[in-house]
Amino acid sequence: MKQSLYIVTLIYYLVFNYNACAQTRSSFSGDTDSFSSELITFMGPNLHEEQTAMLNSFVTAWDSTLIDHKSKQLIVSASMSIESKRLRAVPHFIDYIETMMVFINYDIDIEKFNLWLEGLVNLSNQTNSRISDISSFINAADGLIRDKIIYSSNSVTWKTTSNRFTFSNDTSF
Repeated sequence: MKQSLYIVTLIYYLVFNYNACAQTRSSFSGDTDSFSSELITFMGPNLHEEQTAMLNSFVTAWDSTLIDHKSKQLIVSASMSIESKRLRAVPHFIDYIETMMVFINYDIDIEKFNLWLEGLVNLSNQTNSRISDISSFINAADGLIRDKIIYSSNSVTWKTTSNRFTFSNDTSF
């Protein structure tokens, strides 16, 4: 009797403990004040020199007044969303940080930046979105701002000659 009670208790413990441990914990608390240190921890120590410089320039922008409070909240939300999709520090988060720095360095209107971040949050919160979709979204914005590339494939590249563009965020698709 004691042995069967022990086995039932052990099975019960393993089943409920396994389910509790199966949930992943975010590296980001959601707090904008601690985000830069959480991001540095998430990115880890094994970055190349250029990647470390990019991370440090983002943290400097974060700690300054270059990024307003609303944008910071959207950045934290987007970071939590794309981390939940299991995007890795390298190459995905580095590309994300680099694209945000392109928005900042090229003096893109803050409303465009916020719309882009909202679009990233919406895309990454969709259950059927893939890592490749999110990565393409991030890299497309970088190419549009930096090189004026609208679309690029192995056989064709479409560019614009103007810096006049807008972002729109439509959740009905």
